[in-house]
Amino acid sequence: MAKKHPPPSSSPSSPNRISEPAVTPGPPATPASHTSERRNESSDKHDNKRDGATQMDRQGAVDGEGEGEGEGAMSSERPGTPSSSSGGCEEDVIELNVGGERMSVLRSTLCQCETSLLTSMFSGRWEAAVKRDKQGSVFLDFDPDCFKALLNFLRNKRIEGPGRPAPRPIIPKEKQGEFGHLLQYLGMTDYLFPFEYHFKVISGAMRLSERCVRHAGDRYSCAIMQPPVNQTRDATVYFKAKVHQLGSVPQLFIGLIGSTEGLQNNHSVVPHATCYGWGGMEVIQGGRDTGCIEGWGKWREGDVAVVRYSGRSGLLAMVHRRMLEGPQLYKIPGLPRSHQDWYICVSMVNSGDTVEIMPTDPTEEF
Repeated sequence: MAKKHPPPSSSPSSPNRISEPAVTPGPPATPASHTSERRNESSDKHDNKRDGATQMDRQGAVDGEGEGEGEGAMSSERPGTPSSSSGGCEEDVIELNVGGERMSVLRSTLCQCETSLLTSMFSGRWEAAVKRDKQGSVFLDFDPDCFKALLNFLRNKRIEGPGRPAPRPIIPKEKQGEFGHLLQYLGMTDYLFPFEYHFKVISGAMRLSERCVRHAGDRYSCAIMQPPVNQTRDATVYFKAKVHQLGSVPQLFIGLIGSTEGLQNNHSVVPHATCYGWGGMEVIQGGRDTGCIEGWGKWREGDVAVVRYSGRSGLLAMVHRRMLEGPQLYKIPGLPRSHQDWYICVSMVNSGDTVEIMPTDPTEEF
């Protein structure tokens, strides 16, 4: 039976101090070897400092460093486990026990998202401190179905190519909330659902920040986000809209527009033939007011909505949340699949009207 190695510990009053290992003095050096001995002593001191720093890294990285499941939970000498100083080999096969289900995966697959918790755990620096089961597999207390979906995405990500991105996971409705929480915990939401858009003023006076647009005039103004959302033909894109401020005239429009050609300054985007979305007391489909489809009313200050565009089906859908009324689903079908570009579009009329467009993922509402 392998000898257990206790986790590194520190004094409660000095949590960041690690004692250096004692150095046993060797036999007196002969005069001819003084230079060599000084080199060796300097090298030993450097190694001791490096080992101390590694211990500190392990303490800071692992939450709740108790013993893991089974024997050798904290052992840094487990066969097949790279030491913290080596960093491990990218092609190492890592054995996982995820919520009781066993999985095998390459280290490089787990470490693709450099800023994620998975990379911190399996890059080699703190791997000796992760919890293990009795068979020596790394134990992760996650839902195995959710983690398997994430793992399949990471495997596809390794072999994606230009114009052939890794497909996003299809998560059953009853697991979507749990999957979203897993991504947030691992710091991988933006990795799976990146949001790389920026505002551009098309007409009127607007003040822009990274994700916010604020009306600075007293007539209609319009801004779009670039690049277009349908960078691939069958893309499915999600974004969240939040109305931070809205004046007395509720003529706010949020949706998609297929072209900015022909837009007139100080005029609403609503009549534009490629305009689809939700305005003040109107649902716009191909530039036409279709009335209050499915009970849509108007935007209000404080509204939050999650919007989905499906290139495959040509459907624009929105889950709209209000504090007292609860989530409501609205759909606009019929967006032409043949259209080349679709841009997120915001149009407003009141001075001070402010809307934020931010990233989200399908687990939040859909």
